Parts: sequence; C-alpha cells; structure tokens
Amino acid sequence: MGRLFFDYSTMVRWHGRPTGIPRTVERLAHSFKAIYPETIFIAMDEELQGFRNFDLETRQAGAAVEFVRGDRVFSCGANWAFACYNPVVRGLVAAGVDFHQLFYDMIPTLFPHFYEQAEGYGNYMGNWTRETLDLVKSSFAISEATRHDVYAWTGVTEEAKEIAVVRLGDELDVPESVDAGDAEGKFGYLGDFILSVGTLELRKNHVALMNAYRLLNADGKRELPNLVIVGRPGWLNNSLEFQCQHDPAIKGKVFVLSDISDGELDYLYRKCQFTAFPSLYEGWGLPIAESLRYGKQCVASSTSSMVEIAPDLVRLAHPLKPDEWACHIFELTSNPIKLASENELIRSTYVGSTWDACARTILRKLIEQ
Repeated sequence: MGRLFFDYSTMVRWHGRPTGIPRTVERLAHSFKAIYPETIFIAMDEELQGFRNFDLETRQAGAAVEFVRGDRVFSCGANWAFACYNPVVRGLVAAGVDFHQLFYDMIPTLFPHFYEQAEGYGNYMGNWTRETLDLVKSSFAISEATRHDVYAWTGVTEEAKEIAVVRLGDELDVPESVDAGDAEGKFGYLGDFILSVGTLELRKNHVALMNAYRLLNADGKRELPNLVIVGRPGWLNNSLEFQCQHDPAIKGKVFVLSDISDGELDYLYRKCQFTAFPSLYEGWGLPIAESLRYGKQCVASSTSSMVEIAPDLVRLAHPLKPDEWACHIFELTSNPIKLASENELIRSTYVGSTWDACARTILRKLIEQ
C-alpha cells in the first residue's frame, strides 16, 4: 500500500482564525496526524509547480515531494485558488498516484448572483468541479445535498464516480471566557435576544429575519426579544446596518455585530434564547450544528443541506417567506415553557459529530482502497 499524503495548501495561505474550508483543513489535518501518524503533509508550491513537504509544527515547507506509483493524495482544500493545481494532479494521476477530494458545494455555479464575479466565478467553479471529479479515484461530499448537486450538474453517474458523504465535526472550541461586563462594555446591553450567525451577505439572507420583525411590528406584536446578527462583512449585504439604524420598525430591536472574538461568540451563544439561520442555500450549515451543541433551538431554512443536520429537532422555515420566520419567532418568544422544553430536548438528545469521527470515516475509505 502506498503512502498517504494530506494536502495542507489552503491553510498555508490563511491568516487569522480559521473558518469555513480552512477550519476543516486545519481540524482534519490534526485528526489525521493523531489517528494515522504515517500521514505525510504537503503543500502546493506555485513557483515549483508541484508539492513540497510541510511540517505542521514549524509551519515550514521542505523539499519537493517525489511521488511513486500507488501513493495517495487527499485534499479537503480550496484547490481552485491554485491555477496550477489540477494540471499538477493530472500529471500525478498519469504516473499512478491516486487522488481523492472532498467537495463542499456547487453554490457559485447554481447561484452566480450570490457572488461579485457572478457567472465568471460560477463557470470557473463548475469547470473546476468537473475536472476534479474526472481526476479522483474516489471523492467525498459534506452533505447529501452537495453529493446530489455534484452529480446533477456534472452529469456524472454514481456508477462512474463514487462520492461518499461524510459529516463534518461540530465540536466546540473552548475559547477564553467572556463575562457579561466585558460583553456589555463592547456591545452595550443586549437584553433578551435571538442570535443569527453568518457572513453579512446576500446568501445568508438576514433580511428575512428583519422582514419577520417588520411583519410582527405591523401586527402589533412588539414585545419581542432583540435580534442580534453576527458576522464578518461580505458582499451584497443589503445595507443591513443602515436599515437597523434608520428603519423605525426595527431600530433599537435589531443589531449587527462584526469583529467578534471566539470568546464573545461563545458568550452570545450561551446567552441567547434561541438562534435563527435563514440562509438561502448551504453545503452544510455549521451555525445550526453549533446552536444545537449549545443546547439552543434553531429555526433554519428548509432547503439544501440544512434539513439534514437534525430534522427531528430544529424548526424549519422557507427562506423566501418571512411570515414563516415571524410565526416561529413569535411562538417561541411568547411561550417560554415551550422554548425551554425544546431546548432541553436538544440538550438531552442531540449527538453531534467530532473531527476525529469525520477523519476516521475518510481514512477508512482511503486505506481500504
């Protein structure tokens, strides 16, 4: 059996706290190292037009990798960021190296209007997916929804290329604790609140929650907890902060927070009544799983992968129907006994996934082959 290589390229370029795909690369890398110590870590060198060995401890690149027939390369990174990546892998595959890739989603291709580069980015990602699927010996997807989308868009059949679904880890990091005094010193007094976590962008659809609050206000249902939206600024964000500051229907009721530390986010999760995640489309939907880990109910969108996470525990609403969100919000906030019961059911029954479990699922497949 050949050697197993883990591609760490995406994290080499990353700066700051890893989120999204970089977080997956980082967590799986350390799980691979702990579970299968024989794993060799590598990173793409664009100048070399090839891979170099990479030391996770020193975070330094080493000598160029000399692959041999039967070696296996696993990637869970954003390889499309490297123009030379697929050409390099194509050469390795021709030389007898097995390549394996984790797919996250087809969102740029299915919904180009979510992105500044629109169809240009969508077409690029679609072509990358088709090329990569052609190169892999086997591949993985982070949800049934992503698996379906990859097959449907590329036209490749299950018989031709296997895509195994793996569940990402959702265990919580243990950040430095933040107390109420520290939080209020930064955010002000938030009172009772609902939390929504996600990049401030069109796809995350926070405007659905704002419109739900507007509907409730118009119906005279004004005794509501605050709505706290947390996320880093993105593209096409509907001028959320401007709306919060100037619309009388939601002013003083809806707040947007950015530049949040892990400890501050932990505080907000612990203190919120429940969470809401109205995203238009996801490859997975980590904030839903995080909410459940904190024992908090989540009202989530009834689309794509979001229905897979915990269908018997979370509440679902159509992302384009703010009246459904308004109904869930009012029911949970006006009936604290019901909310407490749902939160308790989540605390007592939700079983999340660990990064080690995710890594074992992938390793089992790689080693079997």
